[in-house]
Amino acid sequence: MRMGNIAVRVSWGAMVGAFALLGALWAADRGRSWERPRLSPAAFVALRGAPAPVSGPRGLLLVPVNPGCPHCLASWRRLRASCRARGGCPELVVLLVDQQRRPAGSDLEPLGAERIWWDQLGTWRREWGHRIYGERIRFDAAGRYRETLPPLMSP
Repeated sequence: MRMGNIAVRVSWGAMVGAFALLGALWAADRGRSWERPRLSPAAFVALRGAPAPVSGPRGLLLVPVNPGCPHCLASWRRLRASCRARGGCPELVVLLVDQQRRPAGSDLEPLGAERIWWDQLGTWRREWGHRIYGERIRFDAAGRYRETLPPLMSP
């Protein structure tokens, strides 16, 4: 057998093995029982605005944002602009995720949000099992979880 054939077979074998491993990890992750999202004042640190879970009659949209991610920042800005244009939106709250250190005030300014919470304990990822920056987690006026919607994509 020639060296080229061996290299091709090893490459294919490695690729198949990597896909199998990825599939097993995905199945284990999806098989885990995740906590249903809930608004708990103890779970998040209020960096700006009221720490109360819901203050408006239309409920609340909790939007996980990583300040280092340009795509989720753009999705957040589109959502904010859309709500301003059409009105009647639930209250918007930015949830800063995947930040080991408390964000500085200068990190909050570009968000332009009235309410910003910090997920200091990693509840969004570790307890709820969520991983998509910019998704919209909707709660009703009583603070009950209703649904998770995908990020608002560009038109």
